[in-house]
Amino acid sequence: MMRKTSHFKQERSGKMLESKSLQPPFTKVGLMKKYKHVYARNGIIYIAGTIQGVRYRKSTGKVANALNMRWCDENWQNVLQDILANEGMEKVAKAKVEIERRGSLTLERYAEKMFEIWQTVCKKSTLDMRKRVFRTYVMGKIGDLKINEIDYSVCRDFIHSLKDKNGNALGAAMVKNVKILLNLFLNEAVREKIIAENPMKAVRTMKVIRKSVEPFTEREMSLMIESCENSLERAFIVTAFFTGMRTGELLALQWDCVDFTNKTILVKSSVYKGELSTTKTGKERQIDMLPIVESALKRLKEESNSDFCFCTKYGKMLSGTGSIRRLWCKILQDSGIAYRNVYQTRHTFASLMISKGENVMWVQRMLGHSDLRVTFSHYAKYVPTSNTQKASFVSESFGNVLSCFEVDSEKNHAKNILC
Repeated sequence: MMRKTSHFKQERSGKMLESKSLQPPFTKVGLMKKYKHVYARNGIIYIAGTIQGVRYRKSTGKVANALNMRWCDENWQNVLQDILANEGMEKVAKAKVEIERRGSLTLERYAEKMFEIWQTVCKKSTLDMRKRVFRTYVMGKIGDLKINEIDYSVCRDFIHSLKDKNGNALGAAMVKNVKILLNLFLNEAVREKIIAENPMKAVRTMKVIRKSVEPFTEREMSLMIESCENSLERAFIVTAFFTGMRTGELLALQWDCVDFTNKTILVKSSVYKGELSTTKTGKERQIDMLPIVESALKRLKEESNSDFCFCTKYGKMLSGTGSIRRLWCKILQDSGIAYRNVYQTRHTFASLMISKGENVMWVQRMLGHSDLRVTFSHYAKYVPTSNTQKASFVSESFGNVLSCFEVDSEKNHAKNILC
């Protein structure tokens, strides 16, 4: 029995060895082995691993057989890094092609693209001004140049060749507007990596001499108010002189923004080309309604049948520049005062209030300036000066310290005599 059993085992063992020797080296059995960093999907090897804290799953593109699987698993870091490097090179190449394509855009085409973008972020008045500057001064001269062809010499020669419609050198203020517009285009091109730097930044231009403020005198203000023939004219002039509101804000003012109870006015809109829009800064502000303004608006309110404070005889908003200009010129003529534009009423409010010693921060809030620097840049010269002693509280609060100086002085004097 022992021999038979042994012989039987030997036979079975021989059959097993024989069957193993017939098995091919790489079969599905090899692919089903658990690997740490590779797996097969649709006959392709994928690598999964973490490099510098980032988890990746990438296709190797290699056929999934046991030999490839084992090799990729053993060398997974090198394989994964090569894949990432190749992907990076492809991205760089695609980006370079895209940059070259965008760089081949002419300035005119690039401007059209920017104007479309600015439609969603700029006020209509700002966008219209930029389009007008581009059409008038830029498009016909360098509009056909490619963005990547615009260098320092192009910018310098262009800026210094600008002329007005009469062939004279363009004014410094308008040159500044042209330069600002080109800076906007070229700065955006830098951000898009179309050009390395903005060549316009290095171009020097003449300093803009700010137009002097021409406020009305108190006598002129009185004459204008007295010459008004009706409550509409009077309310408009009084509100303009004693609120500092911009002309467009005055035209957009509606009765629901006038709070007679709390004596305030909410400035939230402006008028541009006959349409309501936001204020210049895009922000609302609440301003104080002085007694003279309250009286004028209350009288106007009694006669009004419109939502707008200043309206036509048909109750429509005074939307056109022509209508307000006719009203303004008529009042100036009736008062015997030389022409100044309506905006001078805003300057008059600011200069008058500051010169009378009103708090500059209050004036800033009434005007809607973003900060005090803007207010001071226009009206610093109206800040009153006096000959009264400054910081008189110092003597009152620190008198005991001053007496110490007097004692020290006496001691030093006595010491000098003894010497």
